Order: sequence, then C-alpha cells, then structure tokens
Amino acid sequence: MDKILLIEDSSEYQMLVEETLRAEYDIRTAGGVALALSEIEKTEFDLFIIDVGLPDGDGFQVCEKIKTNPKTSDVPVIFLTGQNETDKKVHGFSIGADDYVVKPFDPRELKARVSARLRAAKQAASGSNTLEAGGIRVDLIRQKTMISMNQKTTEVDLSPIELRLLISLLSREGQVLTRGELLKEAMHQEFCDHPYVNYDDDTEYYDAVRSTFEFMSHLINPA
Repeated sequence: MDKILLIEDSSEYQMLVEETLRAEYDIRTAGGVALALSEIEKTEFDLFIIDVGLPDGDGFQVCEKIKTNPKTSDVPVIFLTGQNETDKKVHGFSIGADDYVVKPFDPRELKARVSARLRAAKQAASGSNTLEAGGIRVDLIRQKTMISMNQKTTEVDLSPIELRLLISLLSREGQVLTRGELLKEAMHQEFCDHPYVNYDDDTEYYDAVRSTFEFMSHLINPA
C-alpha cells in the first residue's frame, strides 16, 4: 500500500483527507514543518500532500527540502491552498510541486489527483517510454499513436499539435483541465503569455483541441 504523508495543521482537513484516502493508502500526518521533516527522515513515502500555511513555517520549505534531497526528489508533491492564491501556486510549481488542490475541495478530485500523480511517478520510475489509457497507447520515442479496439491494434495519424494534446491528457488522467490550459499545451507554454497571442484568432489550436476530443470520444463511444 502506498504511503502518503499529509502535512496539514487543520484537524478538519486532516480528517477529511484521511477519510477520503485511507481505504486505498497508508496515510500519516504531520501538523507542522518540524514534524514533517522528522517523518521524512524516518519513513519512505510515495507522495506528499502539503498545506501551504503551517504554524512553524510554510509548506514551501518542506517542498524545497523534498525536491533538493536526492532520496525524495522524485516523490510527487501536491499542495493544498485557498482560493485566489495564484502567486503561491506559481511559486510552488517553481520549486518542484507537481499539483495543487484548492480548498475547499471535492474528495473525488483529491482521489483522482493522488491516483494520477502516483501512477505517473511509477511510470517514470519504471523508465517506460509509453503512455497508455483506455485502449490508447502513445510511443513517446517514436511519437506514434496506437489504438486497440475489438482485439485489433491500429496506428493513427495525428498532427503534432493533436499528439501534444493527447500526451498531455494521458499523462494527467483524472485531472480537469481548463480551456486555457489545453490551449497552452497546444501552443507550447512559452508562447502563451506573449502579448501578440490572441486565443480568439488561433482557430488552428481550437481546431486541434476539438479534433483531439472527437478522436478520444470516438474511442469511448465507437459508432
């Protein structure tokens, strides 16, 4: 059973997270930075869930310790944060956080994000060069997409933009992505905040998002 360390000082959220995850995972808790670092020294964990605000510091300190320690640098970190804290989210990602869950959260979302992060970490640790889900397999080295249906496997031709979107969706299985996030994947992150990028004019990228979803929808509900 995967071990998860929840670093959270609120008894209410400790209880909620434990109730949400304890059926599938071994959950340990720490109410502050010092306790968390002590637990990390003693125990090997598979995932960390960290509240940003802690009584003896902040979750960023813990994340930095985790990501700069060779023994734990590959262990996924999910931050818990309040609404409208974009600056904190950006800072968290800059120091190595893998995901965020906004309080108050839907337990189903937390379960999905935890499952997705653990699955991605195991896939990375295995050195796998493929992504697979629901009959779709993407060879990341050859940049080829295969679908399996009715005991038959077929290669599918996708445009570079469609392939990039599909890889992003498969690697974030269980997560909800906004339209803006999908467009950023289609357009490459480095172009998204450029002052001359106008989402309304980029019909090529909208078409790629639409066609990728149509492709996946056809696999789920074949005619």
